[in-house]
Amino acid sequence: MTRYQRMLVCLITWSLLFPVVRAYARPDAPAQVSVAETVPSSAPIAAPFAPAAWRPPLLPSGTPDPLRHSGILGDHAAPGDQEGRTPRASGGGGVSALELIGGNVAIADYVDQVSSAANLEGPQVAFNTRRGVYLAVWQGFMRGTGNDIYGRELTAGGGVSPTLLTICNAAGYQVNPDIAYDSVADQYWVVWQDHRSSSQIQVFLRRLSSLGNPVGPEVVVNAGIQDAYRPRVTCGGGRCVVVWDEGDSSASALLARAFDAAGNAQGAPITIRSTNAAGRPDVAYRSGADEYLVVWEENHDATGWDINGQVLDANLALKGSLIDVSKGTGNEWQARVAWCPINDKYLAVWQDGRSGTSWDIYGQIVLANGQLQGGAVSLYASTWDDESPAVAASSSTDQFMVTMVTETNTGTAPPIRALTVTGGGAKSSPVVVRLAANGRWAPALTWAPGPGEYLAVWSDGYYGAEPDIMAQRLRTDRQLTGGLLLVCASRKGQERPQAAYDPANNRYLVVWQDFRSAQDYDVYGRLVTASGAPFGAEVVIATAGLLNADPAVAYNPAQNIYLVLWQEIHAPGSGYDIYGQRVSSAGQLVGSPILVSRDTASISESQAAVVCHPTSGECLAAWTAWKGSSWDIYAQRISGAGALLGSNTVVSAVAGNQTQARVTYNVATNEYLVAYGFSSDVTEVRGRRVSAAGGPLGDELRFAALAGDLYGHDVVYHQARNEYLVVWSDSGDGSLYGRRLDASAAVVGPAFVVSPGDFLPSYPAVAYDSHGAQSLTVWQDYHALSDWDISGGAVSGTGVAEAGFAVSDAPEVQWFPGLAHNSLQGEMLCVWQDFRNGSYDIYGQLWRSAAAATPTPTATISPTSTRTPTVTLTPTLTRTPTQTLTPTRTATPTLTPVGWKSMANLPLILKRP
Repeated sequence: MTRYQRMLVCLITWSLLFPVVRAYARPDAPAQVSVAETVPSSAPIAAPFAPAAWRPPLLPSGTPDPLRHSGILGDHAAPGDQEGRTPRASGGGGVSALELIGGNVAIADYVDQVSSAANLEGPQVAFNTRRGVYLAVWQGFMRGTGNDIYGRELTAGGGVSPTLLTICNAAGYQVNPDIAYDSVADQYWVVWQDHRSSSQIQVFLRRLSSLGNPVGPEVVVNAGIQDAYRPRVTCGGGRCVVVWDEGDSSASALLARAFDAAGNAQGAPITIRSTNAAGRPDVAYRSGADEYLVVWEENHDATGWDINGQVLDANLALKGSLIDVSKGTGNEWQARVAWCPINDKYLAVWQDGRSGTSWDIYGQIVLANGQLQGGAVSLYASTWDDESPAVAASSSTDQFMVTMVTETNTGTAPPIRALTVTGGGAKSSPVVVRLAANGRWAPALTWAPGPGEYLAVWSDGYYGAEPDIMAQRLRTDRQLTGGLLLVCASRKGQERPQAAYDPANNRYLVVWQDFRSAQDYDVYGRLVTASGAPFGAEVVIATAGLLNADPAVAYNPAQNIYLVLWQEIHAPGSGYDIYGQRVSSAGQLVGSPILVSRDTASISESQAAVVCHPTSGECLAAWTAWKGSSWDIYAQRISGAGALLGSNTVVSAVAGNQTQARVTYNVATNEYLVAYGFSSDVTEVRGRRVSAAGGPLGDELRFAALAGDLYGHDVVYHQARNEYLVVWSDSGDGSLYGRRLDASAAVVGPAFVVSPGDFLPSYPAVAYDSHGAQSLTVWQDYHALSDWDISGGAVSGTGVAEAGFAVSDAPEVQWFPGLAHNSLQGEMLCVWQDFRNGSYDIYGQLWRSAAAATPTPTATISPTSTRTPTVTLTPTLTRTPTQTLTPTRTATPTLTPVGWKSMANLPLILKRP
């Protein structure tokens, strides 16, 4: 990989794609703290900048595919770029690749019906009146080719075809698809924005047969030399009409072009608008007069971004004058339009910032002659931001249906809602189409005249997973028809594993979040023998509630039992809570689920970690909770019988955000250490000691000040030296760092490099090797020949990092490692999620310490937290309209412009002004 490529990899991967604790470091901030720093608990530290109408998400957006926007990493290495790794033996008695025991072992490999494409976004849908089926299209990131265009049929009765259609998989990126059905020629027209050319962004078109098969070649729609973006398509009058914008923010234009049923262009493109940075158009066909209405957003210096429109006749000639659909104060964005044959009117809808505090949904009835009927009407205005409207019209009744992404002040993520509007402008009350549970964005809508219903499609993003394409049928009375439809699942399966070791029975329990229901996540587990073989059947640990995910597990030696924690939405519309479940050493559930975060009084708790006391039978759980203005760290003692001991305790609640709790236990001092990420105008790794009774000890401590962003960290107790080791990934140079801490959690010496930044090591896990008196760290990193892999390396008690080695470099993606130590045999079990079989499975790898052959006086037990290295719960970056709502228009938009909503979900703490 060249230096230039590495720079771009870091820029794209670190800055855009991992949801993490994020802050901009001060220019004079040191890369790493070299001396211990105490943070007084009573002293606020650097409060973050928070706009007036700013709100946290239910949870951070799902961990996206780190390569989904990166064409550099999307391809495997060229023949001349043989960048890879040879396992290297380590010196000084450390762990080496030669000590791996056997190969990678599948622990859970359920065959999930998912796509190999990631980041499924930008869905659109059309209805085939001849066959009575829907065809949905969307974009998805595929390694090797970038973003491609896919499709799938759905029946009017709610059936989903097993056949996935690949509409375009050319090199480069294909994004922003749209689709229309031509009932005269009985074919579909699909358009998209295409980045295959290195010199120009283009708009392409392709016809599909009634069955979805390609008809004829792909056609380039735009004819000039300017870059072309955001096409929309409609059919009628024996022709297909495509509209798009091209140019840049200083000299953009809006164009249209017609094609006959055979795909031949009917003349050159016509210019609809060439002033004021017009862009993001939509078009509707009025069959009664064989004409079109085009609407778009346009920048006017005096009033900001407004919504304009223009009627076109059958020859695409401009008919009448420019229509000022909306020129409200503030900005208006993302217009959509539909025509209703029953009332012979159009309805234009858009997201509107005239309130100056939030985005709302507005609409305007446009008469057939292009005149406005009254003024713009507020269709939906919640406390927070309402965005991304879509509209379709019934052909059997006087009705428009509008869908939108809405936000309410309940601590939940935005659900998708729908309402109806008549030709007279009367609106109905809204109904919920998709409940709030993390990200739902970019809805699209179509009318199906045969069954007399609508179909809504959207991107649906679960926590810590790639977004799917989902759909829901709606009747004209706004009632949902049938169940939720999974149009296409993204890269999912068995994910986010963690493991704990039981020395009494010499085996492990591995737990993970599981998508095999194809609707939701549950928590599963499985016992694994000391030799790495699955033992017995899988254990279903948690299925109640919604989105049971991100499990953590610890073994309780005093009770010979495991404790599993996870996060779940226990009631629809509520936030996440932390739950627990005891599991016997034989893999049986013991007792009922435990609500651990009962006293937090927070609207969202997540990212649980847990460790068990070796003799008392108690465990300590730690997690992150949203408290109205920041994320804080809480803890709770849990007895071996599953009872909560005392109340939820605040570990850290200083100004700023504390996330990603990790916890370990010190047998010498009989206390715990909780480590966590901190972000405000700086990003740091911090920690605090907690007594065996569950109370905070002393002040908060800084372990490291990062040059960039925090991409995972972990902490472990080193029993032989009565010290701790904390490890973390810093995007400043992409490296994985470590640092020793003494028994009081004060830093010992400077930070040191565990793995350099050449391969972007991130999301580490660490465990103590009692036989070798060393620690072992595992992490995920990127290699051109094998994609994302799992690597590991030993760290001596004195802080010397041994040479790294490959734990798994199988083809495709290996992500999110967990680690457990076999204290009897001096072995380690590393587990991770693995896509080598076409869906995520749980794999494991055993290896033995070089010192394992030397008997130890006793088999010491050094409990450490085991949990999935997860994304941070920093508040999402949502647009917060003020009196100057200004959308960003660039000459070169992101490679996935439709995905702006999901990109907006990337957590970001802004530097204070």
